[in-house]
Amino acid sequence: MSELRPISLCNIVVKIASRIMTIRMHPILMDIISKNQSAFLPGRMIFDNILIAHEVLHFMNHSKSVKNVNMAIKLDMSKAYDRVEWCFLEAIMLKMDFCR
Repeated sequence: MSELRPISLCNIVVKIASRIMTIRMHPILMDIISKNQSAFLPGRMIFDNILIAHEVLHFMNHSKSVKNVNMAIKLDMSKAYDRVEWCFLEAIMLKMDFCR
């Protein structure tokens, strides 16, 4: 019994809780999540956005039209998840009946 390490069970408990939440929220999330979200969803891949960006930039660079002026903007989203307004998120989830 001295070799028992209860802390090692934390990963399993978190995985089980996460899986339960995912299963319960799946029917709602598929209606809520925008079609533009292309990562972390079944059937959607983040590489789709990379491919689209590459094709747009290729078109802009090789466009023969002089009349059109094109511009691309790169946004840094490195800390997007850290900038969530948790009060707002909670209010939206309550409004959408997530706490049944």
